[in-house]
Amino acid sequence: MAHSTLPVLTHQDFPQVFEDAVHFEVLRVSKVVDQGLGFCAYEDEHCDCRKPAVVHLLGSDSDYCLRHFREVSRG
Repeated sequence: MAHSTLPVLTHQDFPQVFEDAVHFEVLRVSKVVDQGLGFCAYEDEHCDCRKPAVVHLLGSDSDYCLRHFREVSRG
């Protein structure tokens, strides 16, 4: 089979690259789990929420109560 007809995911380095990426994400999540959640980080001109957090948003590395997580995730 010609190299040009192989799917992208059969690249010779794919298993190593994939394993490294997964390992990095597992470390990020593990750090959050080890530290535990703090208090809601939501702030605006009307609210400075300090409720206990129940959700950690990896993208922003912030903790939120459920109400404010829903608001933040809606955009």
